[in-house]
Amino acid sequence: MDSVDVGISLELIHNGIVTKEVRLVNRALRNISWQRRRMSVADLLKMVKLVLKNTPYKERLVGMLEGQQQSEDVEMAPPPLPNGVAAPSSHSPSPFPFHEHHFDIIMPECEIYLGILVVTHFVDKKLTQKAVSGADLVVSRAKSYNRRSLDPLAARAYFCLSRAYELDGRLSEIREDLMAAYRTASLHHDLVGQATQLKTCC
Repeated sequence: MDSVDVGISLELIHNGIVTKEVRLVNRALRNISWQRRRMSVADLLKMVKLVLKNTPYKERLVGMLEGQQQSEDVEMAPPPLPNGVAAPSSHSPSPFPFHEHHFDIIMPECEIYLGILVVTHFVDKKLTQKAVSGADLVVSRAKSYNRRSLDPLAARAYFCLSRAYELDGRLSEIREDLMAAYRTASLHHDLVGQATQLKTCC
């Protein structure tokens, strides 16, 4: 897959859930490692608006991304051009093409995946408060579903949560929540979740 994009990652997750092939979900999660290096706030905002249904979860993600985009637009505003000089075209193709017909049915796993991308972006940009708020939102959304197919994505969401709170110097505040998540993962025989919680709690 030479040109894997987020749309294909979402399709991997969808197909993995339908066919009960966890390896497809794990492949989509591995794609995050390179997607995070190429993703812009504009790409993320376009994805969230296009893919997610109108819910409070979507509204909060959009609000956080639009706030960052406005800040970046102010900081990166180009200097005024001399009279008679035309501005260069700012349109460039996104490395993440989307097709609406791919997203007629969005599973909870896809919702969490997009949330993880957003939180990872905030962490990479050192936007600590947004990362904490976004991670709280994504973990809360994952916990609202009772789906074992969410286990790999929930584990990554908890990792993002611990990283965001660590950057904010408040990791001790969520230690009990992480231990509770570890107990739940143990009861569900979720090996990935157990390993993740042990790593984040220590």
